[in-house]
Amino acid sequence: MLSVQQISEIYELPISTINNRLHQKMTLEDIISKPLAAAKEYKIGEQSFTMGELADFLDMNNSPLHRLLKDGFSPNLLYKISKSLREHGYFICSHCKKKLTAKRQIKSHFHNCTPLIHHNSKWYNFEGENLTIYQLAQKTKINVSTLVDRIGKGKTVSEAVKMGKSQKEFLDYEGKSYSRVAFCREYQIAIKTYYKNYKNMTLTEMIDKFGKAK
Repeated sequence: MLSVQQISEIYELPISTINNRLHQKMTLEDIISKPLAAAKEYKIGEQSFTMGELADFLDMNNSPLHRLLKDGFSPNLLYKISKSLREHGYFICSHCKKKLTAKRQIKSHFHNCTPLIHHNSKWYNFEGENLTIYQLAQKTKINVSTLVDRIGKGKTVSEAVKMGKSQKEFLDYEGKSYSRVAFCREYQIAIKTYYKNYKNMTLTEMIDKFGKAK
């Protein structure tokens, strides 16, 4: 009886594939004869990449890259951001002109600034428009999590919007609306630091002293 490692070496199959097929109670003959699924390809210009190759090319870990792609970020946009960060140490958002200084800021920034539409996005009708939850939040100036919570509890879209901003979790800064958690994440401030200083410091002072996303 061959071990999983031996099967992998002899038949050039990934160990994860072999284990998955064993879990499905496939015979050895079925395991080695079933063709591998074609790896999904991602394009940047004329170049094609597998997920692993793209992660290496962008100097990113697989998991965060997979989440960004799933959320609708194109490989070309991620390459543009990655290239600018590598060459200049920052990327300037074309919409709001804010500087991003780390890849970890990509998702939260674009969801607050220019929400991307994913093919699985849920649509909400408001005042005759079909909007994603992020577009609805941007239009009404109500935090995404507040809208999701209200609609999830049975409120209609109109009712959720009519309730207005959540006074408990809402912060306004430079024309944008944030929950306390989203604000701290955006400006790289520890949540404990925020709560320790919010009574005696303005948001700008807190960002200047403790923030990392300048």
